[in-house]
Amino acid sequence: MSNYFISAYRSIDKDDIDKLLPENKDKARKKMINKFLINTYWTKFKLINDPLEIYMLKNTYGLFKFCITMSFGINYMLYHFLFKGVYEVRNFYFNPKTIPFGLKFGFTTFISIYTAKNIWLNYCYNPEVYELAVKYSNTYK
Repeated sequence: MSNYFISAYRSIDKDDIDKLLPENKDKARKKMINKFLINTYWTKFKLINDPLEIYMLKNTYGLFKFCITMSFGINYMLYHFLFKGVYEVRNFYFNPKTIPFGLKFGFTTFISIYTAKNIWLNYCYNPEVYELAVKYSNTYK
């Protein structure tokens, strides 16, 4: 979580999170947001009546789908660029024909998942989603 949001989180925190140690507060907040997002996705927003809140959550889920799509695209582009594409680059640093397919594919998959996960974590854990998670924490357990 970025330092920019810490004051916003402190003003929204529930009593049980306020009592935790500072290093455990992040984990508790992320756990609460994850539970909330998973439950609202599978219940199709049945307990949320405000259209603006539903719109914000749908944007969050749209970002998640974008991150998954982007990870496939990054994986495809990295694999073809590093191991199939630019002939001068790939033969100057290493010979891709001697590297097993699983290792090449695993390396590009790791980079693409890492990139998508960082984008998701930087956007998902924002004060607006956390405020909704706290607001509906009694209905989504």
